[in-house]
Amino acid sequence: MRSISTIRTLILLTMTVFIAGCPSAGPMTPNDDTGGMTGDDMMGTGDGTDMGGGMSGGGMTDDDSVVRTSIAVHEFARIGIGDGIIVFGTSGNTGVDYVVPSAGDTEGRGIPDGGTFVADAFAVAGSRIALVNGFEVTIFDTATQGSRTLVTDDIRLASVPNGLYDPGHLQADGNLVAVRNNFTDDGNFVKVINITGPGASNAIISFDVNPGAGTNPPSQLAIDADERQLVAILGDNLFLYDIDAPDQAPQLFSAESLGGIAETQIGLHNGFVIFHADDNNPTAFVLNTRTSEFIELEGNPAAGSLIVENARYGYFSTNADGPNGVLQSVIGLLPAQTPAIAVEDDFVNRRDTNDGLFGFGSSMAVTDGGDWYIAGRAAIDVAEMLMVSDGGRFETVEDPANPSERGIRATDVVAGGNVVAFKVGNGTDTRLGYRILQE
Repeated sequence: MRSISTIRTLILLTMTVFIAGCPSAGPMTPNDDTGGMTGDDMMGTGDGTDMGGGMSGGGMTDDDSVVRTSIAVHEFARIGIGDGIIVFGTSGNTGVDYVVPSAGDTEGRGIPDGGTFVADAFAVAGSRIALVNGFEVTIFDTATQGSRTLVTDDIRLASVPNGLYDPGHLQADGNLVAVRNNFTDDGNFVKVINITGPGASNAIISFDVNPGAGTNPPSQLAIDADERQLVAILGDNLFLYDIDAPDQAPQLFSAESLGGIAETQIGLHNGFVIFHADDNNPTAFVLNTRTSEFIELEGNPAAGSLIVENARYGYFSTNADGPNGVLQSVIGLLPAQTPAIAVEDDFVNRRDTNDGLFGFGSSMAVTDGGDWYIAGRAAIDVAEMLMVSDGGRFETVEDPANPSERGIRATDVVAGGNVVAFKVGNGTDTRLGYRILQE
């Protein structure tokens, strides 16, 4: 059995904001419109050894303006970001399109047969999009407008998950797309599509040793292009593959003693795997694959999305109740350092939960610059706000359409490169929004 260590020290985000690297700004008066933080126990001291000193704003940021488009994105469809492109689903079933945000597109540019592809099942890798139709995968290159459908003898999806956040979808990182397969000619369940070739060409990396007994495909995958690693989940076990050695057997890590692995999409970054253990009582863990150590994170029990990127992790806790399904955020640095956890009485409107709580959401993303973004999910509720944190207290983001409001309401946030994308609108009338971050 692998060793289990528990991070026990808890930093609660209490109620003062201080400037990174500077002394505390002191307590805030009850009339300050700052979201209600007092004290200075935020994540980081600004000495370069941790999260960088916490958030420095007063409850709202508008340094990078938000663009609200009129482009319809279905409430249940996926949004993805590649090199200079935002990809989105146009309906609740099929239909995929894309825009180039730097060009200020006001409508989708179009994909050949775009209406036939599953709206929540695509993956974006560089300038290319891996699209799903039935059990087939098509690679479309937005730069050349070329496309190619891969023959099912080589790539045939094991299944297509029903929901946007269900585990088991295609997973992309860099120029690699990880695919769960079944009924291909070579019998291998785990494959990676390398789409760095010219035009719409590609190469397939097929892993010779199937996970477990080799009788069933894995339930989900995660991939790290920089570290050339892939993790497959089957039953209670994690299998770590070396992408550069596809003929070698994967390294096995058993989570049986933790209650197994819950049905939440895992994440992989720099040898660390973040996942929920135990479907009956979901508990957030990080596995350090270099030391074989399972680390239980603070803030459990957990629910909702998991994120690990740029040496940062994040997830949501059910320890505090939020309005209309939003959850308490937990964010921290790898390897599982003491996290910052949102507090349950930090009201956006300083009175009640009607406009949400600072640090509460149900979708999460990490930017290349190391900031966390949170938002809601699917249809947009009044309490689902787009918020950003550099490691301390979350703050809202100004709504350009309503600058007098307390922030922009948004769902299903994603990030990549210098772009953060999300859904804006009202209720089920969801449109594409994005924020181009300053360099």
